[in-house]
Amino acid sequence: MTHHIRTIHHVVTADDRALERAFDHVTRSLAEPVGDPAILPTFLLAESARRTSKWCCSGEGADELFGGYPTYLGHKAAGWYLGIPGRAALRWIVNRLPTSTGKVTLEFLLKQFVAGAELPLVQRHLTWFGALGPDARVLAWAGSLLSGFPGDASLNRVLWARLPQYLPDNLLVKVDRGQCSRRLKHGRPTSTAK
Repeated sequence: MTHHIRTIHHVVTADDRALERAFDHVTRSLAEPVGDPAILPTFLLAESARRTSKWCCSGEGADELFGGYPTYLGHKAAGWYLGIPGRAALRWIVNRLPTSTGKVTLEFLLKQFVAGAELPLVQRHLTWFGALGPDARVLAWAGSLLSGFPGDASLNRVLWARLPQYLPDNLLVKVDRGQCSRRLKHGRPTSTAK
């Protein structure tokens, strides 16, 4: 593929030393706090790209726009799961799987799945997407955010929930701050296409 589209790839190492340097620069130079730790590798990528270019194209936000997270597959699987007559027994078995210590293991995903599969769409999505699950305030916030969106139970509803807040107030801010701190202009393919 890289030969077909004629791209040149470079390795950017994000070891302890590089991340510490990035942390020092980011914490000294940003005018506002950014809570996403991915700003550090974003900064390192921008620093590397700036050596040969003044502009780069970012793919940040594609998962939010096009449903690229495994969570969205979980919503589809939930429809099948709800059709299983003995799902209480399946849930019992899954919840007794031994806890694993890996990052995102099959055991973790299965336990998260059965914990949220039977919930209403928006509550299920927030259960799977967040670390602590939604409380009443988060559900009220999501409800107000989606109040102007059609009330169907499709994935479009939860995809929309990511767009007005998380994308512009988190992901794109991170890219903007991380890349602009290295004087690198950036854009997104969706915003630059004619």
